Amino acid sequence: GIMACSSELKHSDNISEAVGDSRSVWVHVVRHGEVHNPQKVFYGRLPGFGLTLQGKTQAAAAGEALKAKEPKPRLVISSPMLRAKETAQAIHEKLELKQQILVEDGVNEVSSPFEGQTLEYMASIGWELYDPEKAMNIEADLKDHETFEKMSDRVLKTLHQIVAKALKDQVNAVVVTTHGDVCVGIRLWATGNEPTRRARSDAIKSGYPGYCCVTSLRFDADGKLVETDWKSKK
Repeated sequence: GIMACSSELKHSDNISEAVGDSRSVWVHVVRHGEVHNPQKVFYGRLPGFGLTLQGKTQAAAAGEALKAKEPKPRLVISSPMLRAKETAQAIHEKLELKQQILVEDGVNEVSSPFEGQTLEYMASIGWELYDPEKAMNIEADLKDHETFEKMSDRVLKTLHQIVAKALKDQVNAVVVTTHGDVCVGIRLWATGNEPTRRARSDAIKSGYPGYCCVTSLRFDADGKLVETDWKSKK
């Protein structure tokens, strides 16, 4: 497989340059589109919550943009949540792939005691869903509560597994449909910051990843991050 020859190639830069993109993998991390949420609640991992018409349009547009990328993505991986699956479906259709969408629990939404709370309430606590003191106020059961650090750790482990598998299978571009805080954790890590609760609070002050925003990461043959690309820090 592609991993086997990596040690031979390390000694000669011009060989690896000649091999070029086949020795690296792009992972395009996409936040889901706008969600149908008439009750205006923080949905977390609650079942249901598919995309609005606008959300489907956003996902199709992301699919068009991803189709134009070089190399073209050959695999779509989705969080198990309906909103992420519907986003994956729209992108998958635009990419016209035969390989079916893979569902990956490792890129799921954060497990939070706040799910089901109103958006109004969430705004009133500044979306500090990782603050244990705020969680005490809702008499939440904290046993299923993931910290931002724990969520980011799970996501980054999964990301590296996806990269290792893609390199082994010689797939040089992959799409992953996921959730806002997952994107925040990945972007913090990709910019050399420890994905902590405090770093998240600072990061989201300058804007939260928008619906269907794409965070693109390129990894080399050793699975090391070598390039990042996203439209803005939003």
